[in-house]
Amino acid sequence: MFYFSFIIVILTLTWCSCDESPVVEMGYVSMKGKVFHAAESTKPVYAFLGVPYASPPVGDQRFSYPKRLPPMYGEFDATNYPPLCPQNVDVLANAFSSYHFPRMDTDEDCLYLNIYTPTLDRKAELAVMVWIHGGAFMNGGASAYDGSAYATYQNVVFVAMNYRLGALGFLSTEDVNAPGNYGLLDQNIALRWIKSNIKYFGGDQSKVTIVGESSGAMSVGFHFLSRHSRGVFERGIMESGLANCPLAYSKNPKKWAAVLAEELGCASETTKQQIECLLEKPAEEIVYAKLDAPDKPIMVFTPVVDKYFLVDDPIVLVSKGMLHRNDILLGVNNHEGGFSLLKTRVAPDLTSQFSADMFQQVLLGMISGVMPGDNQDTVKKIAETYLGNEEDDFKAFMQLTEVIGDSFFLTPAVMFANAHNAVGGTSFFYEFQHRPSFAASPEWVRADHGDEEKFVIGFPLMNQDEQIHINYTSEEVELTHTMMTYWANFAKYGDPNGIEPKVISMAPDWSPYNPDEGNFMKLDVTPELAQHLKEDKVKFWMELFAALLPPSTNRDEL
Repeated sequence: MFYFSFIIVILTLTWCSCDESPVVEMGYVSMKGKVFHAAESTKPVYAFLGVPYASPPVGDQRFSYPKRLPPMYGEFDATNYPPLCPQNVDVLANAFSSYHFPRMDTDEDCLYLNIYTPTLDRKAELAVMVWIHGGAFMNGGASAYDGSAYATYQNVVFVAMNYRLGALGFLSTEDVNAPGNYGLLDQNIALRWIKSNIKYFGGDQSKVTIVGESSGAMSVGFHFLSRHSRGVFERGIMESGLANCPLAYSKNPKKWAAVLAEELGCASETTKQQIECLLEKPAEEIVYAKLDAPDKPIMVFTPVVDKYFLVDDPIVLVSKGMLHRNDILLGVNNHEGGFSLLKTRVAPDLTSQFSADMFQQVLLGMISGVMPGDNQDTVKKIAETYLGNEEDDFKAFMQLTEVIGDSFFLTPAVMFANAHNAVGGTSFFYEFQHRPSFAASPEWVRADHGDEEKFVIGFPLMNQDEQIHINYTSEEVELTHTMMTYWANFAKYGDPNGIEPKVISMAPDWSPYNPDEGNFMKLDVTPELAQHLKEDKVKFWMELFAALLPPSTNRDEL
């Protein structure tokens, strides 16, 4: 059991003015927070920053499962943001260029939560939204996601978590020396801490919704597939990422552990010796190591099938319906492969160098990193479906961006929703369609990967000194309120429409998804309900994914 058994006393709170600090008495520790405000609001938000949820994974605990904290005593200052988990901060600055990180320093002692709440009345029993950040399992951090807007305008408790990243979070030798999935187990122990203790911050332990974008959404999906996460959350929201996406998990982790070991002078005949050597290396050497190989996947260190947290290939688990029935809200943006992923993760120079003749060559390189084996025939099928006889370079490039979105994001989302529906779960599906007015991407990009995130989190409603300064339009402020209300309604009631009277009065009812009707919500300045998103392309990719399954799998379940 991962929880603080010592936290058993009733919270006491003295209401505070803006100049005072809230204090929570939790067992033997007195935790001091600070007061935040959303923009144009006088309502206080009580923030507790850098709250530890597990023992520091340092020393010989690197490449080990997280351990519960020993009891805390005395006073704890929860007014400072925690450090980031070790990562390449140059890549972080590029991938998250429009995000504000209060701290850019890193430390292996990084397993902390940031908690934002509108009340500290333990009887309030507010819904809890737990944010799992994205960043390709390599980058990111909790402190870029300020929960003040949710606490202020949606009256929920918002929690953001750090978890181990890159090789320090996911390196696996596929044996006891380094089993992998430490980052996912960090998330799991954080959720257990939240379930045991969120009442002290006004939250309801039975109304915990986990929310994530990109690899954060993939993480949410992995929790739906793991027996170890059963009972630690009630609902899940997955934005532009699924556990059954071919990018989401490593097919040959032992190989890449060996490649890293060789790069750092730790090559050895045994995995035990490799790991013993890597334990002696500074974290900076590990996260900045350059791994060059022609078959290097887009995301190297990712979750693995460890037979503990994840018992089988996620595509197999989803196809067999081996997932929790907890309610889900999931979806994609309408140009997932538009620019962001190409610039930061795939090939930065493709936009200026691409030609129609390169289509199959580039596609083969992308696919070989996630689908081992001979992919020549697969690439030809994809080229025939998307490119045909097209010879125009720009049109061919645009089709490549559609391939990325349809294969890595849309189709896995539909497969997940179909499997969830088959086991009796309730799902709500969306496509985000708004190109931000402040977008720095080329004009041909529509709603790019990650574009919905600022509206979901409520950035337009926050103080500019706490965010990168962006001039949002009045329509975008309204879109923010709409999306936050949908997300919070789902967390509170399991229905983005909320309960009567409807809060989003101008929007149509968001009908649950089912494979026959294919209902999904077009999320733009004016929401619109539609059916069967890109049905033909989804069918094409589902047939290709079916070929990845072992012969014993019932492919009809796809």
